[in-house]
Amino acid sequence: MARQPRHERRAGQHGQCREVQGDSRPVIQRRFQPCSIAGQPVEHPRYRCAATRAAYIGWHRRVDGPADPLAVQSAEQVAHVRIAQERLVLRAVIESRQRSLRNPVRAIAPASKPHRVESGIVGALDQCRKARRVGPGKVAFGGEALRVDGEFDAGPATRQIGHPRGILVRNRTGRGADGDADHRFLLSEVVSKAKGAYRASMTSLTQHPWFFSGIGGSGMLPLALILKGLGAQVAGSDRSRDQGRTPEKFAWLESLGFSLFPQDGSGVTSDRQVIVASAAVEDTVPEMVRARELGCPRMSRAELLSRLFNAAPCGIAIAGTSGKSTVTGMTGWILEQAGRAPTIMNGAVMKNFVAPDAPFASARVGSGEVFVSEVDESDGSIALYNPEVAVLLNVSLDHKSMEELRELFGDFLRRAKAAAVNLDDPEVRALVPGDRGHCRTFAIEAQDADIAVVPGSIIESPTGIAAQVRESGNGAVHRLELRVPGRHNLANALAAMAAASMAGVSLGECISALSSFAGLARRFDIVGTSASGITVIDDFGHNPEKCAATLAALKAHPGRVIAFFQPHGYGPLRQMGHELAEVFARMLGPDDVTILCDPVYFGGTVDRSEGSERIVRLIAEAGGKAEYVPSREDCGKRIAAIARPGDRVVVMGARDDTLSAFARSILDEVSS
Repeated sequence: MARQPRHERRAGQHGQCREVQGDSRPVIQRRFQPCSIAGQPVEHPRYRCAATRAAYIGWHRRVDGPADPLAVQSAEQVAHVRIAQERLVLRAVIESRQRSLRNPVRAIAPASKPHRVESGIVGALDQCRKARRVGPGKVAFGGEALRVDGEFDAGPATRQIGHPRGILVRNRTGRGADGDADHRFLLSEVVSKAKGAYRASMTSLTQHPWFFSGIGGSGMLPLALILKGLGAQVAGSDRSRDQGRTPEKFAWLESLGFSLFPQDGSGVTSDRQVIVASAAVEDTVPEMVRARELGCPRMSRAELLSRLFNAAPCGIAIAGTSGKSTVTGMTGWILEQAGRAPTIMNGAVMKNFVAPDAPFASARVGSGEVFVSEVDESDGSIALYNPEVAVLLNVSLDHKSMEELRELFGDFLRRAKAAAVNLDDPEVRALVPGDRGHCRTFAIEAQDADIAVVPGSIIESPTGIAAQVRESGNGAVHRLELRVPGRHNLANALAAMAAASMAGVSLGECISALSSFAGLARRFDIVGTSASGITVIDDFGHNPEKCAATLAALKAHPGRVIAFFQPHGYGPLRQMGHELAEVFARMLGPDDVTILCDPVYFGGTVDRSEGSERIVRLIAEAGGKAEYVPSREDCGKRIAAIARPGDRVVVMGARDDTLSAFARSILDEVSS
């Protein structure tokens, strides 16, 4: 290929274009090469670093799968652009026309108006011996790709261009203390820049007062804690507080400096307040009406979390139908023990982080660059996250159809720089690309996984589980001992090990940290055992897979099981009622019994024509034993009446913070 100056215009391919400065390296003619994994870059040799500028591109889509918008050679990076993995609406006519014109850039990414552009910086990528990827919101110097997302002022080394949210880091010249003669930047400076950008982005969030409607919810509370930990002014309200439920939680929030108000609109006083509302808050709630009157900006829980997560230098997203909270807690604890000081967003209280001044530790604000969070697929908001590491645990029926789940989780994996996936789950395995170069796999049964359990090595006890774990790369075998029971928790531990190892923690360090993992509140949480030997367990099980995992852990050991189940809504019960009934009938024996009360209902217009009595009937038709007792209080009395020494009573359900208190009340009843 003939050498030519790398100074050219791309007007036909990039819309509004800017100058491309280069390093006298030849222009590479072919810009995109097919690859088996979205986001896999083209391999190329190490050359001098080139800073580039190009046009705004806002919409990015796949073209028949193999075309890769991230496989961009030197002098073809774009600034002020989020180089895409977004799977947006396909424009078949535009794509067909641009492809027929042999214009792959426009076929994949038609130019958009500036207001649609996400902020981001993309530097040169031609400096790598082993090619690296520049993904959403990344900047690459010296071959190290790091995230610099959000609104911030990067100081005198940057300048604003075009859209006010975009910035472009100017190419450095000359030799500096932290750069070499070829103007290559050392990793320390890149990390410093990325961390500075992250801190500045977080500062932009703390400049506004925040108001959380439903602040005590499992998904809202940790977000409020993270914002408060970053220095924001946070207030809120909650229907449970108005009803006198879980008063200790709200007293703790007030002790931390949160201003709490009745849900009557009195807490919304300024148009500067950003309103964050949980899904359970209706638009007719007085404070929502007041917020609209004042013109307050409003964000959903998922929008706020995704903004925090996507701005972090290294985001690890935990997804799947079941096990997300436990794996998030395990991964966070591993990183904490490894000295990485992660920020953790969890939907459950993490016992390892509980302290007298933090009894509801469902979040942690760390000083490190890693942000670990569970991400939810139930409302489709998983599409908002752009993780460095995507962890997919399992795919089964829950809030959406299987077709919708396959699409959501498949897109989730394609957006990530790297993935950790469970090969034991057939749905997950089907979503794994043929080339696993960017995947780290784990499994209990599948021996082709990168992290696998040695066959025959599992030892279970009522309070824990142990196994031999083998690394495929070097064949090393480690002994893993957990203080939480059940094979599902063994699988959770493997997932956390895969995730943490992709963030640079050795498997040996993972094993050591997991041996002291204390579990989560309401995840097979042993409330206590009476003097007569009746054990009460509090558990979050609410869908077929979660309930099956909990019951399997119980049935691995002798003793009768009394399973109390409070459905977490009429809608979910109607969608998965048959599967739930089948689980209780199949997993429990002839001496065991299932007791159901009415589903959770906090008001609204939901169809309540099909309730728990239908599930009891289905369980009986499948050969199981079940009772329907409408009132939960009466369920407690019934359980206390039939419980006998050696029984295990498990309380299962979700979306109700009073279930833990109910489990404690059962223990009191059987102990009296």
